[in-house]
This record gives sequence, structure tokens and C-alpha cells, in this order.
Amino acid sequence: MAEPINEQIVEDIVTAVNTVTMANDYKQDLAAKRPIRGNLEAESSAGNGTILVIQDSPEPPEKPYTEGNPPAQHWILPVYLAAYILAPDPDRSGAAAADSDPIDTRINRAEADLIKAIMADPTRGGLATDTKIAAAERFNDDANFTGVVLTLNVLYAVKETDPYTAAA
Repeated sequence: MAEPINEQIVEDIVTAVNTVTMANDYKQDLAAKRPIRGNLEAESSAGNGTILVIQDSPEPPEKPYTEGNPPAQHWILPVYLAAYILAPDPDRSGAAAADSDPIDTRINRAEADLIKAIMADPTRGGLATDTKIAAAERFNDDANFTGVVLTLNVLYAVKETDPYTAAA
């Protein structure tokens, strides 16, 4: 059996994030990771360029409606993309030490690359009506953990009695 539509949407977002590679003409390589535990602190081992894809509970739109034939239930699915951009470590060799661009520049590039990849298909392969970038908020937990969290709101609809089937 197929996954529920909201799960398929999140998997599409993971796929889109994973297209962000230098080979695909982006500024860096990013890699999506979905937390496997409810405690995000357990995921703090995220490396440079790791994008945690975190799904929140779907919410009905301000003006929920179930019109249509057959009736449909409309939802807004909040998804957070937490991009970890680590400061270069002078004790490391290779790419980590070579990247001496300012951290703000590197965060700006990651944010722009994520937006470009996500908005390449705002319908999530036909599963959603639209994807909106709701917010971008930087974080700086300490000297090593910096980055940006993009908040996506994915608008989608499922058949009123079947969350496994997309509705128009």
C-alpha cells in the first residue's frame, strides 16, 4: 500500500533537497536527513551541509472547505528545513579547511539553493496545490552550529475519507 499523501509530500521534499549538489550547478552539496527520534537533540550530530527535514502536524486552512465531488479535505503541512552550516575548522584538512568564505555568505548560499530546489516543483509532483516559503530564520547555537531554518507550508488536499489519495 502507498504511503499517506503527507508522507509522500515530505519524501518529495527530501528528494528535492538531495538534488542540491555542485554537479547539479548549485553552490554546495547538501544532504537531507529525517530525524528518526522525536528528540531532535539526538540528531545534533548533523554535519556541514546536513538538512534536517522536520514535518509538523497538518493544519486546516483558515477557511476550511470540503466542497467537490467527491468531497476533499484541504490541509497545510508545515515542513521545516534546518540547514546546518558549520564554521571551518582550521585543524581539519581538505574542503572543511579550504572553505574560508564568511559564514553569512555560506548560509545565504544554502538558503538560496534550498529555495531554488524546493520551488522547482511547488506542486510536489502533483501531490500538492502549492508550496510556500513561510519564513527563513537563522540560528547560532554555539560557535560550531550555525545555519538557517526554512519554514515551508505545503497546501494539499486528500479525499475526505482517504488520506492516501490526493484530491484535486
